[in-house]
Amino acid sequence: KVTLTMTSNTVQSVETPLIWSGSYSMQTNCVGVATISTGGSATLNLAVYNQGANFLATGDDATYSYSGSGNAQPSGCSTGLLSGPYAFSGTGFGFSGNAVNGLGNATGLLQFDGQGNLTVSITLSSGATASNAVNATGSYSVSSNCLGSANLTDSKGNSYGLSFSVYSNNATASTDLFATFAQPSKFILTGAAHTVAGDTCSASTLNGTYSLSLSGRALSTGGSFAGSFQGTGTATFDGQGTVTLTGTSNTNRGLGTQFTYSGTYSLPSNCSGSMTITTASPATLNLVVWSTGKQFNVTGADATYVYSGSGGSVRPGSCVNATLSGAYTYDASGFTSSGTAQTGAADESGVLQFDGQGNVNASYTVSSSGTQTTYSATGT
Repeated sequence: KVTLTMTSNTVQSVETPLIWSGSYSMQTNCVGVATISTGGSATLNLAVYNQGANFLATGDDATYSYSGSGNAQPSGCSTGLLSGPYAFSGTGFGFSGNAVNGLGNATGLLQFDGQGNLTVSITLSSGATASNAVNATGSYSVSSNCLGSANLTDSKGNSYGLSFSVYSNNATASTDLFATFAQPSKFILTGAAHTVAGDTCSASTLNGTYSLSLSGRALSTGGSFAGSFQGTGTATFDGQGTVTLTGTSNTNRGLGTQFTYSGTYSLPSNCSGSMTITTASPATLNLVVWSTGKQFNVTGADATYVYSGSGGSVRPGSCVNATLSGAYTYDASGFTSSGTAQTGAADESGVLQFDGQGNVNASYTVSSSGTQTTYSATGT
């Protein structure tokens, strides 16, 4: 049996309690299926890793294509557990009435005082207009099951809701949160927050080569997706304010395109800064750094895309084919296309089996438009 206890945000309503339950089954290769039958009707494909402490999920119901993940929670939580600043990064949408009318990505800081008071300072990038600063204060609470929520208002009286799930609270690791942030009738965001309590940042905090994942979305004036950018590669910081992003991208207009974007970055002591690079046009990205400089998140926009990305410095010193050996679970979110036009959303999860000698087998399930299709592929 499986039960999912959540708070959902949609264009129809925000901060809505939601409980799904059903059954699940797992195979020996750590891939399985969850079937939700109470509270909703959905099929979710599962991929489990880290000896069962973590899982990935993709799937769909009659309305949505889903992607998500889960981590083993602490044995107990309280409001006092969260204290100090947390670096937040999230992606989402803007809307008017019940219609999506824009994209939204945000980064910034959540400041918990350990006694139920919270200050939120984030920068929201939509691509259509200049970045918008959101500063709000309010109260929060954390229940013993490690689920929490906050009600906030800004200086103009606008209301916001924050919901979160705590998934780490030991003294030697970051306290991490899955988090959603929403303003009714304006925007919804989903992402994560990581403690930066005790961290003091500067340009030198980011130094060296980091792995990079960078995604971009474009929306038409009618509210439909007009384009997408999905890239992986490296981000190289010189510790003095210069950065270079290098990698390979897929878009709805072409696959396997090499990119190199250079620019500058600044990082004040609170670990929330900015990055300016030149893509096909100037791009301003908001930057948050956590895990004492080992991890970063960016959100922002250029003339074409609204971007979100992340990077980490925990990389092997060098890599060869043998670096990848064995089974790897994965999940991915993206879009279907016809020619250069995007026609729908798609999510997939499965297993990649590397032999350490340059050969790979893939077994995965794609969920799109209420249909799930299983594939097997081989390659090098």
